[in-house]
Amino acid sequence: MTHPDVFPSSPPPALICLLAGHSSRMGSPKQHVLLGGRTFLEHLLSRVDILQHALGKRLFVGQDRDISSRSLVTAAGGIWVVNHHPDDGPLSSIRLALERLPEPTGFLLWPIDHPLVAPETVSGILAAAAREPDFIVAPSDGTRRGHPSFFPAWAREELFAAPLEAGARWVMHRHPDRIRHVLTCDPWIRRNLNTPELLAEAARELEDR
Repeated sequence: MTHPDVFPSSPPPALICLLAGHSSRMGSPKQHVLLGGRTFLEHLLSRVDILQHALGKRLFVGQDRDISSRSLVTAAGGIWVVNHHPDDGPLSSIRLALERLPEPTGFLLWPIDHPLVAPETVSGILAAAAREPDFIVAPSDGTRRGHPSFFPAWAREELFAAPLEAGARWVMHRHPDRIRHVLTCDPWIRRNLNTPELLAEAARELEDR
């Protein structure tokens, strides 16, 4: 696998992963949920390790009491950021992470409920972002977008201006002309594993491979 190591005239992209939610639909914190013998967080960290040469700071935003996730993240070289107000939603976690990043820095936003996205898919997103660092880059199956997505440095100001309940999609909706899509057949870009039923379906698929 090739890695886009150099972003012209800017720092390498950071990683922001959001772990602070209560996961009410799943019934337990998603980062601790087992799938194929590994937790969601272990799956994601294994992929981040493969991609580490293409990424700068790796920030994981979670709750203060999630000691086990903090330990895994720091052992893997990541930075643990505490969200003391997780009920404020995902955008509050994104802002906390952005406050830890120098300006200007683009970042890859990777939700924990998409833990099986292939490293090759993410590498393709980062390569496209390296070619056009002023564009949002999202994976697509040709019909709909998925996750994770790259956000350029200019999105920072917009994310601080967005309504707290709107999330990062607010920036995409405001700037559809500044989005690039990376086509992929990776099925996991659109598999939001946030319920026990979806988890069971994903587990069956892994067993069949």
